[in-house]
Amino acid sequence: MKTTKLVTYFLLAAIALTSTVFNACKGKDPEPPTDSTGVTVPVESISLEPTLSITVGEYETLTATVLPANATDKTVTWTSSNANATVDENGKVTAVSAGTAIITATAGGKTATCTVTILEENTNNPVTSITLNKTDLELDAGKFETLTATVLPSDATNKTVTWTSSNTDVATVANGKVTAINEGTAIITATAGGKTATCTITITINPLTYDKGVIINGIKWATRNVDAPGTFADKIYSSGMLYQWGKNIGWSATNPLINSNGSTTWDTNSFAGNIWEKGNDPCPVGWRVPTVPEIESLINSETFLFVKWATSGGVAGKMYIPHDPINIYDYDNAIFFPAVAGRESILGDGVIKDVNDTGNYWSSTRYYGADATFPAANYMAFNKSSAIICHGFNVSAMPIRCVAE
Repeated sequence: MKTTKLVTYFLLAAIALTSTVFNACKGKDPEPPTDSTGVTVPVESISLEPTLSITVGEYETLTATVLPANATDKTVTWTSSNANATVDENGKVTAVSAGTAIITATAGGKTATCTVTILEENTNNPVTSITLNKTDLELDAGKFETLTATVLPSDATNKTVTWTSSNTDVATVANGKVTAINEGTAIITATAGGKTATCTITITINPLTYDKGVIINGIKWATRNVDAPGTFADKIYSSGMLYQWGKNIGWSATNPLINSNGSTTWDTNSFAGNIWEKGNDPCPVGWRVPTVPEIESLINSETFLFVKWATSGGVAGKMYIPHDPINIYDYDNAIFFPAVAGRESILGDGVIKDVNDTGNYWSSTRYYGADATFPAANYMAFNKSSAIICHGFNVSAMPIRCVAE
């Protein structure tokens, strides 16, 4: 895809629609797509329980978690580094003789390993029972909780616990930490010494805190703006609430002026910190305000992104559409940024700026340039023809688009 580097004087003119001070940065012009079919989804990671101990003559089955859940080919192949432990095509590890072996699981070019220790027969105090602290658990998609296993007797020789999920598209588990992926039900099984315990996980979707997200250039972006602190807006074209840099109090994107605490008095105080601290991050759990490099990876990609000015729900904005090297465009994983400029700080009254013409979105990165006479921070600014990184006064209020932690 052809990308045209914009000269500095054009960038300044394109972004002069706001009253905030802008610095020259990089942007690009859009080009039309040539297709709208889907693309192959590669495997990004594979994981295993890191260790396993079994006695000669016994067996345990390892479970590989392959992500993303919608990867095109999630086939797993298994190998063992030593003949004292074998592994079949389903991850079943059989202890042959005492010693150690490395079991390797491979999917889509990604690998994960488990170190298996094989104990001599008749030298162990066997496990008699295993229980979990919960037998039923309800979670919102995107949340997590850690289960605790109790293995008896307390002096059992091999108290190693392995964890599996009956449906990794719904919930995954690693070392007892259950992560809710999608709506549905999964059975989490803990195994030690041939004994098992289970917990039924029920996953529901809370639209205020869950977002499916879109991965672009290795970074997972939310598809909606932040609304009230800790929640997402209900629509992809909704403005959400506006935030002053470094703070977690939202301001209305339309008049009348009111914040998430019910106050109608504009806050004229700037946040003096050097970073957007986690305790003040308004993104929902599992998400955060993006850094400047993360925003740059979105707006400066010349190979894997098509950008166009679009309208969604009657709201104008910027649409980012991933594509592969042969220009197959992935509209299912496109994200839309509503053109929301924010509220002005110069006069100290929080007046709304340039609605439906330009868009400004905060980064978590403080600005330290020589012209920073007042506390300032970097943000993404865009209009119909370009998208760049600029900086403005911290006391201004802008929308936020989160990235996954």
